[in-house]
Amino acid sequence: GIDEVATFSGHAGYFGSGALDDETYLEIERLNLNWQATAIERAWELAPCAVTVGYTVMIDTINHKYRNVIEGLTGDEAARNKAIHIERQAYALVDQFVGRLVQRAGPETLVVLVSDHGSVGYTSLFRPAEALKRAGLLVTRPRADGHGEEIVWEQTRAVPFSSVHIYVNLKGREPQGIVEPNDYERTVEQI
Repeated sequence: GIDEVATFSGHAGYFGSGALDDETYLEIERLNLNWQATAIERAWELAPCAVTVGYTVMIDTINHKYRNVIEGLTGDEAARNKAIHIERQAYALVDQFVGRLVQRAGPETLVVLVSDHGSVGYTSLFRPAEALKRAGLLVTRPRADGHGEEIVWEQTRAVPFSSVHIYVNLKGREPQGIVEPNDYERTVEQI
């Protein structure tokens, strides 16, 4: 029953690809935040809540696209100024969203703003697998089909998963684990 554009975050992928320009992206985000605020206000009217959660991935998306430019690591001054402008517009949208809900909730309401991570620019990627190989904790060999590498589990003490997790190849827990349980802490220190 809300006569506004419903929240949808799938458009963020188009923003990073260049298929969606910055101003259109921010307009969609403005519509999303307005819908979300209206939905929250409607929920409060229908059934008062002890806890309410609102969410936007907009700041994170902009950081992925523009953090290096904002910090001056890539691009020229014109690109940097444009990126800073986009970032400030995004924060203004979030400020309006939060402000609207804080005003409606009243002075007795505790409001907490959180982020799942910070953001810093970078000019090169950290590759955990390469660091683990250099430390002798991860052993690989060329795949038989000639495409990439495979892990030599019987010689591997630690293996990266995704970009931020490292697993100890622990005996008794992992199918091909080689690290003895009493050697776990030392392996973690080496990692």
